[in-house]
Amino acid sequence: MEFLSVGSLLKEHSSAIIVGVYTDKITVSSITKEGGKTTLIATVAEPQEGDAFLGGVLDIERIVQNCRKALAALPHGEGNGPRDVVFALGGGVGAFLFVQEKNVREEKERKIIAEDVAALIGARTQRNDEEVMSAFAESFLIDGFTVENPVGMHGGEMFIGVARMVCGSELAKGLASVADAAGLSVKGFFDMRYAAAHYAKLFEEGKESAIVLCVFEHETSAILVRNRAVAGAGVARAGYGMLIKALEDVFLVGREEAKKIMYAFAKKELDAHVHERAYKACDAARGALTAEIAHVVARLDPTSL
Repeated sequence: MEFLSVGSLLKEHSSAIIVGVYTDKITVSSITKEGGKTTLIATVAEPQEGDAFLGGVLDIERIVQNCRKALAALPHGEGNGPRDVVFALGGGVGAFLFVQEKNVREEKERKIIAEDVAALIGARTQRNDEEVMSAFAESFLIDGFTVENPVGMHGGEMFIGVARMVCGSELAKGLASVADAAGLSVKGFFDMRYAAAHYAKLFEEGKESAIVLCVFEHETSAILVRNRAVAGAGVARAGYGMLIKALEDVFLVGREEAKKIMYAFAKKELDAHVHERAYKACDAARGALTAEIAHVVARLDPTSL
């Protein structure tokens, strides 16, 4: 199994089941594509009871069980539903990185070939038994000039911007068993941060650059997109779980109860007194979270932000 590129997910699969794996929940969506239009057939969500990322360690057994429950709850058609499944991984479940690889070519007059590019990308894609990993070229720089594809060109100095996605092999095995039990064929993994960075609506009205923030339970990813390609990425080890923790401390309750309070607070279902206490707790945590995110964003592109 490997991670899919944005293009391969959209072009190669006319229908599929997308299982979103997050530390706080599992989402399952059945989609189909006809005439170039993607249609959502059905979707369900299954909460991760407890903490699936306790002490920085994934509870793979909990994730597998909840994936099975969510898949079982998805409405199925009369034998004509999608049989391919893609697992979309969020923060804490998979890792997303961006690096630049540099190559100084002694034979600068020799044309660059595809193998040269593959070798540079391969420098960041050395596999081991403990992880599943893929990398995709996002940008090319030849002797200071941005090019769409360096193959066939000359040059002495080549930079390649590489987006790299990783997940643990034990998690991959667990998710494969989920698909097996449901009679589905695993087509690969998808990184939700990579998907967000290439989200088409970001580039409407001629916009080609953005900073994309993906706020998860235990971490926040900040991704710099320039000319519709990933140009930088950083991660803050802080997420909206900070708000839940603040509610735990203020109301002296466990995590599950704190989550219920947060959901009720968001829906404005609390009485005035409890709402005020929750607001103060979340406001302080939000300030701390914002500071963590701002620190990461500032390091993405300190010269032009």
